[in-house]
Parts: sequence; C-alpha cells; structure tokens
Amino acid sequence: MTLEQRIKLDALLAELNMLPTPELIREAGQIRIPAPLDDAGRKRIYLTLGGAIAAQKLLAYITALRSVDEQRDKIGREVHRLRRKSDHLRSEQSLDAAEPMVLAAQLSGEQEVMFHLFAVCVGRIERLLPIAARAAGYKMPKVDRDLLASFRPLRDYYEHFEERLPGGKNQAEVVREVEENGKWHIRMGLHVDGQSRIVIEGRAIDVTPRGLRAVEDVLHRTWQQLRVSAIAEVREYFEANPSEIPGPEAVDETLLVASSGPKRTDSF
Repeated sequence: MTLEQRIKLDALLAELNMLPTPELIREAGQIRIPAPLDDAGRKRIYLTLGGAIAAQKLLAYITALRSVDEQRDKIGREVHRLRRKSDHLRSEQSLDAAEPMVLAAQLSGEQEVMFHLFAVCVGRIERLLPIAARAAGYKMPKVDRDLLASFRPLRDYYEHFEERLPGGKNQAEVVREVEENGKWHIRMGLHVDGQSRIVIEGRAIDVTPRGLRAVEDVLHRTWQQLRVSAIAEVREYFEANPSEIPGPEAVDETLLVASSGPKRTDSF
C-alpha cells in the first residue's frame, strides 16, 4: 500500500469506528461489496444486515432482562415478608394468619412468571448473539455459548408446562409422590439448591443477580469483539484491495432504528 492509500484506509476505519455497533456491522460488510452487485454481494448484504438487526435487538433484550430480574427480586422479598408475617400471626393463634399466606402464594405464582421471562430473554440473547457475531466475523467461545444455553431447561419447563403437570409425560421433573401414614401425597414444585439456583433434572439454572451478571459479562465481552472483528475484516480486505478503498464519506450513518433525537450510542 502507498502512504496515500494507508491514510485513506485509516480515515475510513476511523469513520466506521464512530458508528454504534449494529450500524458498524452493517457498514463493515456492505462497504466491501464490489460493484456491480451480484449474488455473492446480495448474500453478504443479507448476512451483515441480519447481523446488525440481531445486534440491535440484543440491546432491548438485555434491558428487558434487567427489568425482569429486578421485578423477580422485588416479588421474592415481598413473598418472604408475607410468610414471616403469617408465621408470626400463627404463633399468636390469630385468624389473620391466613391472609398473608394466601397473598404469598399468589405472588409466588407471579414470581414464576418472572422466572419464565428471565429464561425467555436469555434464550433470545442466546439465539441472536451468534448471528451478530457471525456477521462481524467473530466466533463466540464455547464457554460463553454454553452459559447462555444453560437457561434452556427452564424456558422449556414453562413453555411446555402442561407436560409437567401431574399425569403429564414429564411429570417426573417436578412431581413427587410420597406415602405417609397410609396416605398418598402428590407434591409439585421446582427444586432450589444451596446457591439459590433452580435445578431441573440435575441441571442448575442461575436465575439470580449472579446469573444476570454472568449473562451481561458474555454480552459485554462479545460486544467488544464484534467491533474489533468487524474493523479487522475491513482492514484486511482493503489492505488486499487498496485500489478499492473508498473515502470516509462512503460510510452510511443512517441508524437501523429511526429516531428524531440525538444519535444513539451503545449501552448495556
């Protein structure tokens, strides 16, 4: 490369690096498509635009995941408070002990909805993140993919809850049958281990602030690598094809999501 070409490439990369990550993925792919557009070019557009849209959705899902975990924790604290209140009233043989216990049971059901939504949000991140990574030319480490996949059993549990009901084909996951004093008892519920993780068929699902942080860490690490990899692919391509280097004005700064406000920045 000549000095002039090197300066031109540096200016192009600097312009690309100013874009939010979804738009960077889109432009890093499309700016390398030679004219005239052919089938290979169309496939690259599909790849990079799909990856960019997937990256855009990730920001929404991690925000939703935080909100779900906050609500889950709030409901859990209220359930414990109501149970303590009921136990205290029962110790005083008060008839009022029933009301807080009934409310606690109702809120426990709402907390399970939060468990479900937590797993759904992680499931969307698990599906979308590799799509964004592939478009940026980055392969996620297996350990990160496995962590996101660890929430699947909980999502499946709630998505097919009817199969876990007594008499359902998968009732063994949560239904326990016990005979005591000549009576047959059926009990149903999720098992929680000593680390507050939900356990389904020996697999632990960490629906806690600790689990949220683990998901955030995976997204944060990958998000950084999306930018590094996308820029590296552009650099490599134009170093091999220096005569094709466009000026920085060729970078399309149009946002994937229309906004009348100031330019959006990445945030999670």
